[in-house]
Amino acid sequence: GKNATEGLAAPGTILPMTVLLLGGQVLPVVLLAFAPMLTTTGLTLAALAMVSAFLPRLLAARIFRQPWGSAMLHPLGVVALLAIQWLALVKKLAGRPMEWKGRAYSPVSGRTKAAAVRAGVLSLCLLTLALPARAADSAKLDAASTKLVCPSFILPDQFEALHKFYFPRTNLLVLTIADKQGHEEVDGWVQPLKEHFRGRVAIAGIADVRGVPGLWHGSIREKFQKLRPHPVMMDWDGQVIKHLPIEKHRANVYVLGRDGVVLFRTSGDANKRSLVTLLASIERALAPEHPVIQP
Repeated sequence: GKNATEGLAAPGTILPMTVLLLGGQVLPVVLLAFAPMLTTTGLTLAALAMVSAFLPRLLAARIFRQPWGSAMLHPLGVVALLAIQWLALVKKLAGRPMEWKGRAYSPVSGRTKAAAVRAGVLSLCLLTLALPARAADSAKLDAASTKLVCPSFILPDQFEALHKFYFPRTNLLVLTIADKQGHEEVDGWVQPLKEHFRGRVAIAGIADVRGVPGLWHGSIREKFQKLRPHPVMMDWDGQVIKHLPIEKHRANVYVLGRDGVVLFRTSGDANKRSLVTLLASIERALAPEHPVIQP
């Protein structure tokens, strides 16, 4: 096609895509043609690969009411597609014009290439000028992040006990949220908070387990029961997390006011500086009711 070299037939794309498409969509059928020569393991893998290749195509044929023959000839269609892409690339490298509906499209001339380069340079300059404004907007967004509000919620823990948090409430709530990769950082935040405030604020933890299939909920709860003897709420559906932006693979800490407003948030591994900042923010929030005594 006349635009093939701008997509699949691009020099940097066509080789890996050829390997992927031939290896995933065509090779399994070829291997099964030599089934008597394959070992049991090889035959099993080839059969699984062919099912994986044909199943989406058969489902598409059923959903969109396409001819079943087109689905069964899918490997040949992939071969034809790749042949067209390689032909388009060869023609471009040879300087031959592309043809489409009887019309010839000449390769890009040197003048057109120069104009494209100038347009690219101009776009880059405009992008560079726009970056400071974008950074300022990001700073404003971060400054406005304290306007985030956590709604009241009810979540089960790993022992299937329900935990209810309603707003407004009588004291501050420090909420930690982490996924599988970030849960190891949570203890570095929670232990200093418990030692410093000694019950003056509530502390609760939520596990980001969104997207886990229901069939695996039981095994996930069992793992948490072994790793975490204290209650950790399981947010299977993102009931809380969808209202609070989190950094993936890190521990996220939120200081929630009595009305559920996010007063402070941070993420990552706890270090001396970040802990001092967090403790100071909580002390400021408690100041009207629990003034900090200066030494």
